[in-house]
Amino acid sequence: MSNDTNSTFDVSPMNQLTAHWLQIYGLTSSEALVLSTLYSHNTPKTNEDLCTMLGLSTTTASKNLRILVDKNLVKKTWVKGFRKAHFSAERDLFKQFQYAFADPLRSQIHSYIKRLEDIGANVENDSNEQTRILSLLTFFEEMDRRIEALGKLNP
Repeated sequence: MSNDTNSTFDVSPMNQLTAHWLQIYGLTSSEALVLSTLYSHNTPKTNEDLCTMLGLSTTTASKNLRILVDKNLVKKTWVKGFRKAHFSAERDLFKQFQYAFADPLRSQIHSYIKRLEDIGANVENDSNEQTRILSLLTFFEEMDRRIEALGKLNP
């Protein structure tokens, strides 16, 4: 890293790659970089540590951490002898996938199923409409079963 104030902070190629694939979870590049950085370190980091390591403002790092904690991808931990909160990434990649992708998707699917059931209850004797509703219900229920089964995989 140079002393030029306009330069960006160096991030390892592995950290960059990890941050890139973490974006599949619907994270911004900044959120993914914070998660990747926490995942690559074995010790919890403070908000200030992340600011220093990644060149983020305190506000940006705090916002990213709050979002990641809300998604259960990062845990807030207390380190003895320190007043400031520390943060660590969920180490289990299957749990990361479940929290970030499978759980929100299943929630959305359950919402669709409920709406289809409500619509179906109000459909008059239109067999084409009933057939489409039944087809969609079958599809979403099968998706839900498969995603649930995928979430149960844990080597």
